[in-house]
Amino acid sequence: RASTSEVPGGSTLLQPVALSSGEIAVVEVYVPDAEVTNGLTTAYAVLAGVGVALIVGSVAVADRLGVRMVRPAQRLVEGAHELGEGKLGARVPEEGPNELRLAAVAFNSMADQVVQLLANERELAADLSHRLRTPLTVLRLNAASLGDGPAAEQTRAAVAQLEREVDTIIRTARDAKPQTVA
Repeated sequence: RASTSEVPGGSTLLQPVALSSGEIAVVEVYVPDAEVTNGLTTAYAVLAGVGVALIVGSVAVADRLGVRMVRPAQRLVEGAHELGEGKLGARVPEEGPNELRLAAVAFNSMADQVVQLLANERELAADLSHRLRTPLTVLRLNAASLGDGPAAEQTRAAVAQLEREVDTIIRTARDAKPQTVA
């Protein structure tokens, strides 16, 4: 069995070896104390340099991967804020990791639906205007033909009040802005 032992001025390694004649020989290797630490500082410096290079490389790779994830997420947040502020043209580029691409596709689809719903609402408000003003005109003409008297005046006042209310409702429906929810 190989063994090492301390001797004055260094260490020895004793290694038994079997010879072809069947005998056992012992190989002795002497290493002075000065040689044990020879090159150790250089080896430590090289290992430290490799460690620092690996850390710097890891940080650089992590930064690039982080930017690849964060930038599309920031664009998605900015698009949501713009849409929330009423900028109906806000869309998000479909880029980044698969999950963020899918979120961008869903956001853009939602924004398209919001625009379509608002267009439908405005069209409904315009249609509401025509549908309410026609019966109001008939009421006004009928109230004008009632003649004089307190009942006729009350009817004309009620028709005028109804017309003002309908105008307010129509104006409010046309001017309606998307409401923000806190």
